Amino acid sequence: LFCPVFPAARFPALPEALAHVAYASPHQRENRRPFNELYRLSLIESRQERYTMHSLTREYAMAELKAHSGFEVEARDRWLEWYLEFLSVHGEENWYDWHPTSPIDAEWENIREVVDWCREVNAYNDFIDLWQHLKGYTQIYGHWNERLVWMQWLVDESERRHQNEIMADAMYHYSYTLY
Repeated sequence: LFCPVFPAARFPALPEALAHVAYASPHQRENRRPFNELYRLSLIESRQERYTMHSLTREYAMAELKAHSGFEVEARDRWLEWYLEFLSVHGEENWYDWHPTSPIDAEWENIREVVDWCREVNAYNDFIDLWQHLKGYTQIYGHWNERLVWMQWLVDESERRHQNEIMADAMYHYSYTLY
């Protein structure tokens, strides 16, 4: 019954994302009964084909994750993997052609959470992979505050790692955002 993925999704999330994170096996991911049971018990809400968790349920789930740190590591890896796959499909558009809406819009809060988590745990290479898909989107859709914070972190980290090409690219995007 316990579905430990929800703490990673502080914002309403797609059932596909939640299932991918919660279950290692693709076969298990197809089973919606755990989500339906959590909904039936009023532990989660379903809105517009997305799930969100009540704050008390989230607090309990976070305690369970702390008690099962091995699972948390695996779930976080699947969380990152799902959003990388999502962005590889939806983040490859030519962002200089105007798109009135993007599938990334609906997932923005969760994507931002993943990117910020990568910064917090110093997952440098994963951050770069996510950023490659988000460069155009964040510029065109006006996520300039995030860009500035992310690029400052990337400049600092790439400089520390002596990766001048990445540092130069991050400096370009930082300055372009300010411009």
